Amino acid sequence: MGWTKLIEYEKPKAPVKVAIAGFPGVANVGGQVQAYLVNELKGKLIARIFSEHLLLPGNVAGITIDEKGGFNLPSVDFYLASTRPMILVYSQVQPLPWGQMEVAEEIVRYLRSLGVETVIVVTGFVNRDDAGKVIIFGNDSIIEEFYRHGAMQNRQIKTIIGLAGAFLGALKKNDSMKYISITGIAEDISYDPKASRAVLSIIDSVMKLNLNFEHLDKRIAEIEEIRRRLMEELEEQVSEESEEQSPEYVG
Repeated sequence: MGWTKLIEYEKPKAPVKVAIAGFPGVANVGGQVQAYLVNELKGKLIARIFSEHLLLPGNVAGITIDEKGGFNLPSVDFYLASTRPMILVYSQVQPLPWGQMEVAEEIVRYLRSLGVETVIVVTGFVNRDDAGKVIIFGNDSIIEEFYRHGAMQNRQIKTIIGLAGAFLGALKKNDSMKYISITGIAEDISYDPKASRAVLSIIDSVMKLNLNFEHLDKRIAEIEEIRRRLMEELEEQVSEESEEQSPEYVG
């Protein structure tokens, strides 16, 4: 057992039955979805898990510093949504591989203490042919609602790694809460807000969160424009190089 500590800043006044969790990973779908939900649902920080297994990117110990000069150790954060009773679990880092189950077990223990009955875990997956679609599996009856709103049954995903995978494993092992895994399919492994948008859209429809997608849609349009310009520049460069290398004779 390593050093892992949960600090609770505020206790919800009543049991909270639903939690949504997302962490950095493929195309950063889980991280993007959670950051968006925390902002849109006006999440209030109520607890943090600190651990020797949580390090900065690059697996180095250190702190993150905010604009006002404050700082924090890397952590797994718990937010209580202000607009409806829901817990949002979010972290900007991944635990070291040998500490993932320990951190996941601590997350499960805390959510159980809050009265959580169902946990939605958001992840990302890469498949260019199915980009923009959403894959789902789980053992909660609400999963049927997700299917009705366009989610696909899992036929592709064989493994889920990192804290998301450890968390789902801990949920199944403890058998104390229902779980649903929601995966946004991205075009490639890099940052993909369209995959996050697809996940958010389905969650919004099923759970009736009334999310505002204006800012996210604007970001997607900006990224698409950047990609379009890069492709045009690349095609132009390839064309110029081809013309320079073409022979001066015909035959």
